Amino acid sequence: MQRPWLCKHPYSINTRITFRLWFQHGITLKVLERYDEALSALQRAEALAPDDIEQRVECLARQSSTLLELNRHQEALALCDRALAISEQNDEIWNSRGLALYEAQDYEAALVAFIRATDLNGEAAARAWTNRGLALYSLKQYEVALVAQEHAVELSPELWAAWVNRGLTLDILEQHEAALKSYDRALALKPDVSATWFNRALVLENLHRDEEAIASYDKALEYAPEKAATWRLRGERLYALQRYDEALASFDRALELQSNHARTWGDRGFTLGRLQRDREAVQSFDRALELDPHNAQIWKIRGVSCNLLKDYDMALASFQEATQLQPDDVEVWTWQNATLNHLEQYDEALAMIERAIALDANNRKAWQQKSTTLRHLKRYQEAAQASEQARRLRQGNRSAKTNRMATAHWQLMAQLAAGIAIVAFVVEVAIFSLLPSPISLFTRMEIAIAGGVLLSGVAGSWLLRHRFTTIVLSNHTLWTLALYLAIAQVLMNTALSQFTPSMPPLVLEITMKYLILTPVGVFVGTEIAKRL
Repeated sequence: MQRPWLCKHPYSINTRITFRLWFQHGITLKVLERYDEALSALQRAEALAPDDIEQRVECLARQSSTLLELNRHQEALALCDRALAISEQNDEIWNSRGLALYEAQDYEAALVAFIRATDLNGEAAARAWTNRGLALYSLKQYEVALVAQEHAVELSPELWAAWVNRGLTLDILEQHEAALKSYDRALALKPDVSATWFNRALVLENLHRDEEAIASYDKALEYAPEKAATWRLRGERLYALQRYDEALASFDRALELQSNHARTWGDRGFTLGRLQRDREAVQSFDRALELDPHNAQIWKIRGVSCNLLKDYDMALASFQEATQLQPDDVEVWTWQNATLNHLEQYDEALAMIERAIALDANNRKAWQQKSTTLRHLKRYQEAAQASEQARRLRQGNRSAKTNRMATAHWQLMAQLAAGIAIVAFVVEVAIFSLLPSPISLFTRMEIAIAGGVLLSGVAGSWLLRHRFTTIVLSNHTLWTLALYLAIAQVLMNTALSQFTPSMPPLVLEITMKYLILTPVGVFVGTEIAKRL
């Protein structure tokens, strides 16, 4: 005999079981990234959904997030609104609604939705926080965005998207090293995301680590080889490293994928120019200007290429286009002067160079070109005056550059000496402490000083030779280092003597020993460092 309760609601029980099976099947398919099938399964589940409000809303939430994966943002938004009409207590629904609004570039409304999601503090809290940070980022509230991203990674350190968004925010705040670490953490969690490698490459560019940036672009292309922007930016880094053939190949690949991109055609033209393939460069510039006729830089470089091809009329036309678009570019006016000189139109050439000097009276090249044009016009006295002005500017620039280099040189030497002196002083204290007590205080001090200055000499010379390579290693440099080291160590010992009652009488003798022994230590150290 059947039990009454088994007979009473057989349809209801079967329906609940079938709902759960379709629901779980949909989730599994979504995890497998089979989104169309997942959506169908979840829609079947919704049709069988029980009267339980929480389960019905959960089913709608899963559907909305699947629609987002399919880039069907308007449908996802409509589904979220349906779910919210039933219940406003599901953080997943608010999160999905925020993402749909974000994709529609309604960042203010998206932020409101993400705030509602984070307030509910449910299972989707970490994702809601990182999305909240992303909305704030898009609203250019970068500091607040970073706080949201930090909260996301605290809640879920394994959420790779939170580390990516954190890196994005740190990068725009110019905290590039921290951004790089954030991207590295994201890649440790999920290494197969092309966009993360791409963003990492951009950070490395900001850090001027071009070789590593190229390697990162290469990894991005492993996972998304059809991404034209990656090929283009990779080409730009190769160009910066003067690897022009490789850069050209990268630009060509980018144009195969996206042939209507003006910047890529321009980059290709610049590269061909560097390879002295000027006629092809002009053709590339022409294609770029078809797509972006208001690009003054491309008009200018097209004119340069035409000049190199001795097609002066075409060069002049290009420079004239450039000056109309960017009349304050001194270089374009100087190029027009040079082109008109080639065309023997000297009066017009003089007018061009006068415009350049009016924009930048300290431009040595412009004064020199003015002198050349005046000589063509047989106005020799004025030509001599212009040439003299160019000479004065050259001397002034050279002196300013020399002064800047000298200042940087002394600053670097002082920093180096201070750093070594601190280490040497620690070593002296250690030697002094390790020497046996039967040796007199003064003898121990002499031995410690001798050891310290010898170490200073070796360290200073080795660093100059192998690390601070911008400083020329000469006798003058070594004497300067010795003086700085001596002064630094005397100052430290003098300061220490103020706290050690037994030391003041020895300050003068210690000072003399440092001034005598430090140069010896530096030059002896130099000979030792040569063999390291």
